Amino acid sequence: MTFKFKCYNSIIITLQKFFINTMKDYNIDKQRQLSLVPFDYAIDHLLRIIRILKFPKGHSLLVGVGGSGKKSLTYLASHAMGFKIIELQLSKGYCFNDFCDDVKDILKLACSQKIVFLLSDEHILSEQFMELINFILCEGIPPRLFER
Repeated sequence: MTFKFKCYNSIIITLQKFFINTMKDYNIDKQRQLSLVPFDYAIDHLLRIIRILKFPKGHSLLVGVGGSGKKSLTYLASHAMGFKIIELQLSKGYCFNDFCDDVKDILKLACSQKIVFLLSDEHILSEQFMELINFILCEGIPPRLFER
């Protein structure tokens, strides 16, 4: 993408360098390697996710077709902002009580660290899961969660 004004072109080049350098830095110490192309939309979405992470209690719902890079850009943005990513590890027999226990642990961890709780459609095994997440996003800590 080229612009009529040189200052915009230099900003785009700077953002592309930021994207590439952040990805290289991420790949140094992570087991899951990222290989992304810094095209315009990817940079736009990376910046949007970073902006969301800057807000206290920031949260978002990333919607799009599978394989479009939502998860990879979230990993990259989290790394750029110094956040730890937490993703559920589902196992056979995983149920709502297990989910509640995981959410309790995540909420406790969120008190002391900057975290991103990455929840994909594969993690939603029942409607109860979404109700709990919705309550957390709207109200905070659900009542009786820590009494279980």
